[in-house]
Amino acid sequence: MDNEEIICTKEEKVNMCRGRTAMRDVYDDMGNLVVARGDEITDNVLHHALLEDELDELATAAGVECRVINES
Repeated sequence: MDNEEIICTKEEKVNMCRGRTAMRDVYDDMGNLVVARGDEITDNVLHHALLEDELDELATAAGVECRVINES
């Protein structure tokens, strides 16, 4: 059962990314760098990613794999 999907809240996903090292560059839709490969994912990086709707890309770069459940 290695292919089971992990489900989390947005807050949990943010917390799982915080402090990790980015394994690749992440850019927003305007081409601005959100985080560079090798840099630590800080609160400022997370804030930028959330503002630009790039949390999923940031999480992938951090090696975090979970799908955010809808929060009403």
